[in-house]
Amino acid sequence: MDKEIKKNKLSLKNIALPISLLGFVAIVSFFLYNKNTTSALEVNINEVALDTVKFSTFQENIPINGVVEPVKTVFIDAIEGGSVEEIFVEDGAKVEKGE
Repeated sequence: MDKEIKKNKLSLKNIALPISLLGFVAIVSFFLYNKNTTSALEVNINEVALDTVKFSTFQENIPINGVVEPVKTVFIDAIEGGSVEEIFVEDGAKVEKGE
């Protein structure tokens, strides 16, 4: 004669649902409990800069350190060797169009 097989009541489905619901309730209650109801910020009066409001041109200065690189670099090579006879402009000098 066959034996009746009893089903195990502790399956993954039966355990996962209550644990996930308990975790959800714990997370929600944690956020509700730690909710900061005040909207004030304490600052030192010496660290606050005050000035009058005036209508003027908006000027913004953002200090940024960086390296400037050219978009295109051209290398010029001498085909024949030679000597310098005359220097027209020193290195770093400003030149105008047509010079």
